[in-house]
Amino acid sequence: MRKNLSRFLMASGAILFLSITVQSQIIDAEVVSNFDNEQLVLNAIEGEKQGQMSMNAVWVNKQIDMNTMGEWEYNADGSSRWIYSFKSPGALALGVVFSYYNIPEGAELYFYSADKSWLEGPFTSAQNHNHHIYRTPEVYGDAAVLEYRQPAGVVGNVKLETRGILHFFRMVDDPRAEQLKNVESDPCEVDVNCPEGDAWANEKHAVVRLSLIMTGGAGLCSGTLVNNTAMDCKGYILTAMHCTESSSDADLLSSSARFNFAKSGCGTGLGTSTQNSVGLYLRADSNDGGGTTGSDFALIELQDAIPASWTVYYAGWDATDNVPVAIQDSLYGAKVVGIHHPAGDYMKISHASQAVKGTWQASDRHWKVTWMQTETNWGVTEGGSSGSPIFSPSHQVIGTLTGGGSYCTAQTANDYYGRVAKHWTGNFNPNTADQKLKMWLDPGNLGWLTLNGASKGTSALPCQPVDVKEELQFNDVVVYPTIIENSFRVTVANNPWIQTAVVFDANGREVEARKFNSNQLEFDASNWADGIYYLSVRQNNGSYVTKKLVVAHS
Repeated sequence: MRKNLSRFLMASGAILFLSITVQSQIIDAEVVSNFDNEQLVLNAIEGEKQGQMSMNAVWVNKQIDMNTMGEWEYNADGSSRWIYSFKSPGALALGVVFSYYNIPEGAELYFYSADKSWLEGPFTSAQNHNHHIYRTPEVYGDAAVLEYRQPAGVVGNVKLETRGILHFFRMVDDPRAEQLKNVESDPCEVDVNCPEGDAWANEKHAVVRLSLIMTGGAGLCSGTLVNNTAMDCKGYILTAMHCTESSSDADLLSSSARFNFAKSGCGTGLGTSTQNSVGLYLRADSNDGGGTTGSDFALIELQDAIPASWTVYYAGWDATDNVPVAIQDSLYGAKVVGIHHPAGDYMKISHASQAVKGTWQASDRHWKVTWMQTETNWGVTEGGSSGSPIFSPSHQVIGTLTGGGSYCTAQTANDYYGRVAKHWTGNFNPNTADQKLKMWLDPGNLGWLTLNGASKGTSALPCQPVDVKEELQFNDVVVYPTIIENSFRVTVANNPWIQTAVVFDANGREVEARKFNSNQLEFDASNWADGIYYLSVRQNNGSYVTKKLVVAHS
């Protein structure tokens, strides 16, 4: 059975509700769903048996309108407050996905449980982005409150539009509870900060937990932040195709990657939950049905720059396809090491006694791995570990998890990892040239088959911060023609800092987003409606230039 991450993320920056004061009674909660939780769980389990992505949340198709829903409160000092309370009976947790998020500077948005035991926020103008998409962490329980506060003197208007609400129905690790059952990984798993992880202090900062929006709800997988031969610290994350195959481009823009989610000690300590990046782009994948005809990989890119305050590592990789031998710095004689988030839990580490070439479904595309007992316990993988890496004796990624049979009750059952060498150039058509991993991780076509890992900003390692141009200038972007019949070209100044071009319609809705791989992009507007559009070209320091376009088909 394929194993996929099936639990949502722990809340980001969560603190107790005591930090804010409620100024009036919360209005009655609007009931927004009538799900049968038991049936949702049964459906999810049956889907897993069929090899589908594990689900732990479903959509509530609710569009929240601040003008007609909830309650506004206006104060004599010029400040104002809006509050909306909703309930999805039976939910273990709730989350909100915004299709349009824009808050003026100085205002704040909070999201908290109706019983005031868990608070997320404040969310502010710091979460405003050109793409306007944002997603809250979840709050626990089946009733929650959105609260917007605007002090006197704030300039600008708030605009919040929702894609929907997420109703989480299983595998939610509610940190308010001292004892939880059936929500954590199995008891044989080994925390990454146990002694087994001492030699992997860099690599653990590369492994992320992916919370992926998809048709019907949400699920999760693991992934790895990886280096590339340009050594430019791009936010490329390597995972499995079966993790992303049910997610549209719009779904991925509402998905997120969480870094450094680990217990501070071995079996103890509440792990960090604040390092969460919302917004992903799919760059390449194996196009193989999730391992049916190929090696089952996907490469995604973070939409936003990783904050400098986060400790991250850009993992190295090895596409030589050499069979690994015993790790020299391992006390256990392991051949490979896996780092992952089983069942959505804190980061774990597993050591393998065997790693040989094997077959998942497509012949000769995977590593066959057998786990072993170590000092603390006997780490395996579970649903949710999918897409996670195995590292070679040289601390380089050589595979990404597709699935297998290992559990704490079947510790020696084999797991299967798609081989990086097959991701590189080895998958068959229709995995086209631009879907090969080589094109993205060796952008200069240097021919390297191995690359070491790197930390940004350290002189001893190659992944250095790119010198950022102070401001993108209006004349750095040229659009021709500006009155468009069928297509138009965007030409930008020849520098490495310019990253993306996004077109919005007159209502501010995103029409198309593209990434620059050279200094030109060609847009096809033949199917766009006549009218005014806006092109926003963005630089990697956040500065941007916006130009108006007119589409007028003859």
